[in-house]
Amino acid sequence: MLSSKASDLDIEDLKNADGQINNQLTALKEGFQELMEDRKLIHDITFLRKKVEGLNNQFLNFKNGMDANQGNNKGSAIDASKFVENTVFAEYQKSIIKEFLSVDSTLEERKRAIDDLNEELKSRPTVKDVKSLEEYILVKLDELKINSTRRFADKIDTNKNVKYLDTQVS
Repeated sequence: MLSSKASDLDIEDLKNADGQINNQLTALKEGFQELMEDRKLIHDITFLRKKVEGLNNQFLNFKNGMDANQGNNKGSAIDASKFVENTVFAEYQKSIIKEFLSVDSTLEERKRAIDDLNEELKSRPTVKDVKSLEEYILVKLDELKINSTRRFADKIDTNKNVKYLDTQVS
């Protein structure tokens, strides 16, 4: 009678251990899915970084072209005052330059943010790390199964042994 209670307690321990292992496996699967989503984000961030660099290059080319035109206009024989007042044009040109500078600073901020995201994503575990951890857990699960079958007796065999002992004692 006493050994029956002990085996019931051992079975409860196994069920609890099984529940904990299932929870850990679920957490690993969720972690793996997050890792895959992070890999997609890295790809998207790399794509966006290339786009930002391309826009920055276009902006610099445009700005250099504008600077070159300013130098050329000083020696030009065309009088622009016939078409636009010089003060209005100078104000417009200053506002455009300010806008270009703000766009340039925004582009630099975005580049830094993308670099920071890339560095953060590189510090995360790789797919290889997660797979090796999963293999390790599976090996430990197999060991736990083997040890539990050796450690705990079958309930039917235990009941037969108890009945046999009762018949011998009586």
